[in-house]
Amino acid sequence: MKFPRSEKYDVKWIVSNQMGYNPLVLTEWSLQNIAPAPRSTVLDLACGRALSSIFLAKEYGCRVLAADRWVDPTDNQARIEEAGAAGLVLPLKADARELPFSKGYFDLIVCTDSFIYFGTDDLYVPYIREFLRPGGHLAFTVPGFPKDEPKKLPEHLRPFWADECWTWHNRDWWRQHLEKFGNWEVVEAELLPDGLERWMDWKRLRKSLGDERPSIDTDLAVMKKDGGKYMGFIKVVARRKEH
Repeated sequence: MKFPRSEKYDVKWIVSNQMGYNPLVLTEWSLQNIAPAPRSTVLDLACGRALSSIFLAKEYGCRVLAADRWVDPTDNQARIEEAGAAGLVLPLKADARELPFSKGYFDLIVCTDSFIYFGTDDLYVPYIREFLRPGGHLAFTVPGFPKDEPKKLPEHLRPFWADECWTWHNRDWWRQHLEKFGNWEVVEAELLPDGLERWMDWKRLRKSLGDERPSIDTDLAVMKKDGGKYMGFIKVVARRKEH
């Protein structure tokens, strides 16, 4: 699978601002079959350093609200201006659970590699739906299990595992999590092809560009042992039903 839009961007710029796996690739993948129309109003939820927001604006011509709880919006504004996306992306500080928007405001809500931090909550699913217009889409990517969820943590994953990893699930879990409310139609719940290999290549790239954190070697060792059995990336695209 190729991602021609993402490949146009300087990898050094992406790596220097990343907070996880390549956010441009994940965003492009999540929008592969629902590319937003120009001037669509998009919420980039938990946008981090706004790379995905810049990508949405420049590649699709969207008007993007780049919301993050932790990253200073002034810092994000500087990145947005440097990338030539000023006027299309508005950065703001906002908690995913306390969003300052009116109901039905967005055509599309995108969340790249962050939905596990709040989206597993049953109460969050109907909450985030309210900010979409009827027929609008929620598209998110998360790390997760390619197949069955293990009943207990596999021993080889322990050096990698952190508290947030307990929110990992598989595609079937995410589909059921949204569809049980009856007002979402899950149109995609897919596994990123060669996801673990891509993840490993990303860590090697970070290392080659000067990232000397010991966790990179630890993670690579875990990933090699895993071989894609328990580690991968999942995308979910859901449409808000009319009623």
